Amino acid sequence: MKIFKMAMICVSILTLSSTMVLADASVATTTGGTTLTIAANTTTGTDAFNFTPSPSTLLAIETTPLAFALTSASTKTTTDNGVMYGVLSSASPVYELAQAADGALTAPTSATSLGSDWKDKSGNTAP
Repeated sequence: MKIFKMAMICVSILTLSSTMVLADASVATTTGGTTLTIAANTTTGTDAFNFTPSPSTLLAIETTPLAFALTSASTKTTTDNGVMYGVLSSASPVYELAQAADGALTAPTSATSLGSDWKDKSGNTAP
């Protein structure tokens, strides 16, 4: 059930992706439950995007005007049972990576890449 909940969080963020992709280049990270803020885009006049996840959810996102990468994890999980989830605007799978530290999150490497260690359920490596 926990995997399903985390996947649904990622899917919810994807539905809001049009707001995020219109933002200027931005990097944002939350600690458990703090508000994630994507800066306003002064070129297109898009307002800032604020999202407050549940208290135990960690989120990290990198955006450019054309792409985004998002990762999420839980503060309550450990290296024994924790999985981080990641999504890219350019790819449809939800990628996974075991937590490197208890209750910690690995941020995307860029707006177009999660990093080479992330894999989808089929074992395909993320860009």
